[in-house]
Amino acid sequence: MKTHLDWSAYDTYGIGDAFSGVPITGGNYAKAVAVCMHNRECQREGRGVMCPSFRITCDPAHSTEARVAAFKAALNGDLGPSPFTGPELAASLDLCVLCKGCKKECPSAVDMTLIKTEFLAQRNDLMGVRRRSRLLGGLPAWVGHWHRPVRALVRWRNRSPLLRKAAEKFLGLAARRRIPVPAAASFRPPAPTPAGSRGQVVLFVDTFAHHFEPEIAEAALEVLKAAGYGVTVARPASGDSEPDRSLCCGRTYLSTGQVEKARAEARRVLAALAPALEAGIPIIGLEPSCLLSMRDEFYSLGLGAEVARLGKQIFLLEEFLARESHRGLTLPLKPLPCKALIHGHCHQKAFGTMKSMRKVLGWIPDFQFEPDRVVVLRHGRRLRAGGGALRRLPGHGRAVAAAHRAGGRAGHRHRRQRLLLPPPDRGRGRAQAGSHRRAAASGAGGVGVVKTARRENICKEVVHARRQ
Repeated sequence: MKTHLDWSAYDTYGIGDAFSGVPITGGNYAKAVAVCMHNRECQREGRGVMCPSFRITCDPAHSTEARVAAFKAALNGDLGPSPFTGPELAASLDLCVLCKGCKKECPSAVDMTLIKTEFLAQRNDLMGVRRRSRLLGGLPAWVGHWHRPVRALVRWRNRSPLLRKAAEKFLGLAARRRIPVPAAASFRPPAPTPAGSRGQVVLFVDTFAHHFEPEIAEAALEVLKAAGYGVTVARPASGDSEPDRSLCCGRTYLSTGQVEKARAEARRVLAALAPALEAGIPIIGLEPSCLLSMRDEFYSLGLGAEVARLGKQIFLLEEFLARESHRGLTLPLKPLPCKALIHGHCHQKAFGTMKSMRKVLGWIPDFQFEPDRVVVLRHGRRLRAGGGALRRLPGHGRAVAAAHRAGGRAGHRHRRQRLLLPPPDRGRGRAQAGSHRRAAASGAGGVGVVKTARRENICKEVVHARRQ
């Protein structure tokens, strides 16, 4: 079996162990499947991430263990000569949302995200890439080359019941869900600024921040500059075949099994960041699934030793700020009398970066928040303890998301947090500009603003739960 991802990390698994249960075909890919020891931690509720599809359906068939069993059957030949095109594996993986919770919380560290990516790549080879996968996987290219037409088309689709139904029929996009609309204007990287009192950093602006919420990137720039850093926004390397298209980590291609295209995007990123890696300059990212893909999936793309160096130099904004606070960084924040519910990205939880997010939010005077209280509802029933938290929020409360999301039906708007510190002489105007900004309370000692952006909640779990 020829695989698309590099599975050499599992090369020595099961050697000398007659009970390892490694399937007879699949090589190292089969060994990655066989690491499951069937302790069924993926079939529990309570705290944690793993396994969201089981938590929603309460059906063991939609747990990590059941998916491992399906793959073992497939690679042992029990599902016929072409298991990757059959219905069994597809049904087993249908509700897997690639959360990576199993890699952290499973005692055996089963990486179902990578296992599913390989499955999708194998299926694409045999059956071709589906229209929906081409559309969603190719999002960075669509908005990078045809930003305005894409924006117009998405707005038209969201307004037209007829187009919504057509998109659901031919592309599998639920008609009742709004699609996130690209911003009127993409992020425009400013000229690099010289090193500040605390040195130099590189800001990696992902596809969603670049084309959907450029105010997030602008806020990050303000934070880093106010903290004393000179900032250079990462751009394509000289000689790049698409110099006018922004950089992309390839996450959308990986999640749809288009591994070669993801590898091409990753090579663009490594080429663009090579000077910063060589100079040891910290690289700051904004989107958890994007940045953490560089730390994790890039290893499986067979890109060489530079991936290890990248993994040590790249940080989420909140990770970087939290780290630098131990090195003397202070931010003069004004009080913000507000209460919020914090919903972290599943990859943040899987990689243990929520602590940094909570720490940085804790710097804001008078800002109250509760982490991990957002729940998923099915058929009007509460599935997790504390599910009424959203409904108990006061009118001025906020549900704060840590990543780009699209379209939920909760009564409260989901908002994206970032800290914004404009210079004092123009802080008041910037704080009041735009519907996506919320000014902090006035007071002495600098200007502090919690940077927020409108969210439309994309909960794949809920979209799939309707099939039951």
